[in-house]
Amino acid sequence: MCVQDADQDAQDMNNMDNTKKLWPLHGELLLTQKENLEKESSLRTSSGERISIENSFPDLESIGEDAVVADKKQNLMNYVPDLRSGEWSDIGEHPYMEDTHICIGDLAKKFNCNIHSEEAVSFYGVFDGHGGKSAAQFVRDHLPRIIVEDVNFPLELEKVVKRSFLETDKAFAKTSSCECSLSSRTTSLTAFIFGRSLLVANAGDCRAVLSRHGRVIDMSKDHRPNCTKERMRI
Repeated sequence: MCVQDADQDAQDMNNMDNTKKLWPLHGELLLTQKENLEKESSLRTSSGERISIENSFPDLESIGEDAVVADKKQNLMNYVPDLRSGEWSDIGEHPYMEDTHICIGDLAKKFNCNIHSEEAVSFYGVFDGHGGKSAAQFVRDHLPRIIVEDVNFPLELEKVVKRSFLETDKAFAKTSSCECSLSSRTTSLTAFIFGRSLLVANAGDCRAVLSRHGRVIDMSKDHRPNCTKERMRI
């Protein structure tokens, strides 16, 4: 071996030593990057729970599924039910019928009222007469018209119904005071369907129930003397 070769070998050895010295540094750098990646790839909640960012982003398939679900929900919200109604009366043990009812598919159309809405307001009512049928028939004939003629119909339907109940009561009280033969009483139970909304209003102890999947849901509260508000009113 010549001196030049020896020097070359020594230089190669030095290069190898330098390479060996670089490996631990490079390995430490990779480890640091890995740790940083793990830190950036995860989140911790205040309770210490760890949430993987990779799992927090849905894949294309789940995005497609979410879009389908969202479309179904939107279609359901835009769905307007096609209503069908029926009626049935029973005189029971009374000598003559004092009760009456009403079914109107489109309240505004019934009274030739133009409203700024494409959705019809359906109206249903049951009126349980007491001491005669005059009050029940009066409310049946006048309450729907008073509701439609309110300036806030149908945008503020709940307020309209409350005012119409009171106005109809005053109108009958005035009428019956002039004609003693009309003196009688009645309960009033009404239901309004406006698009996908249902509004039930009642005065008296006539009750409305909703059947949902075979389960009965009370839609009104009886006004009886055992009710605190009704006892105070009496």
